Amino acid sequence: MIKVLLDHGMGDALSARAFLFEYCRQKHIKHSDIIIYAGRHEVLFENDGFTLKDIKYAPNNLIWYDSFAKFNFTKLYRNHIQRDLMISKNSGIHFDWQHREPLNWNCPDISNLNLPEKFITINCGFDHTAIPNHICAKMWPMEYWIELVQKIGIPCIQIGGGNNTHEIKGTHLNFLNKLNIKESAEVMKKALFHLDTEGGLTILNHHLGGKTVVLFGPTAIQTFGFKENLNIINNTCHNSPCDPRQIKGGHVGIYQDKNSLQCDLRCMKDLKPEYVVEQIYKNKWL
Repeated sequence: MIKVLLDHGMGDALSARAFLFEYCRQKHIKHSDIIIYAGRHEVLFENDGFTLKDIKYAPNNLIWYDSFAKFNFTKLYRNHIQRDLMISKNSGIHFDWQHREPLNWNCPDISNLNLPEKFITINCGFDHTAIPNHICAKMWPMEYWIELVQKIGIPCIQIGGGNNTHEIKGTHLNFLNKLNIKESAEVMKKALFHLDTEGGLTILNHHLGGKTVVLFGPTAIQTFGFKENLNIINNTCHNSPCDPRQIKGGHVGIYQDKNSLQCDLRCMKDLKPEYVVEQIYKNKWL
C-alpha cells in the first residue's frame, strides 16, 4: 500500500494528482493501492479511484526520501526550480511538470450565470486556506487589477475566493466567493483565457486544457511556466525567481501580516498593467 500525505494548496494537490496517475501507469499498479491523506482536497480526486482519508489521521512517518512507497509532498517542494529532477530522482519514474491529467469529476450546470458570449476570467487571490488578513509576495497590487480591467477591452469575470481576496471594481460579473471549484472551472472553460498570478486556478486551468496569461514575480517561471500559457515577467527585473523570504534583508515568510513587514517585491510592482495589456495584444491573445 502506497501512502501519500498532501497538505498544500489546490495547485499542489492537482500537481500531486497528475504525478500519482503517472506513477501508477509507469509502476503498473492500481489506483486503489494508494491512500491519500488529503483533508480539504477530496473534490479534486473525485472518481479517480484513490482511497481518500482525512489528513488528521495521516501517519507521522510519511517522508518523501525514505521510500518509493511513501510520499510527503511537503518535502517535494523545497526546491521549486528543479522539481522535475527531484521527482524523477526520488520516485524512480520520469515525470514532466508539463504533463496534463484531465479531471474526471461531474461537471455542474452553470447555464443560470448569464455569461457573455466572449469574456476572460481573472483572479486576484492566492489561497482561500491561507492565514486571514495576510498578503502574499506573488500578489499583484489591487490598483493594477482595476486599471487592467479598464484597459483590456473585453468583459472580465472575476472568480476565486478566500479571506485574502477583494472585489475588483469594473468587472462585468463578479463571482468572488460565490462559486465552488467545479463551477469556477466551468466558467474558465468557456472563457477565451484566464488571467492570474501563479497559483491554484492557473494550475487547474492547465489540467482543464485551457490557457492562462500568468503574471510572474518571485515564483520560478522555469517550473510553473506551462507551454500553452502566456507567461509574463516585468521588463526591468531579471532576478526571477527570487526568494521572498529574504526580502528587505530579513528572514520572513511568503505570507506577511498587514501590520508587519510587507511583501514588497519590485518584480510585481514593476509589472505594470499597460505592459500586460500590450503583451496580450502583441501575442494576439485578443
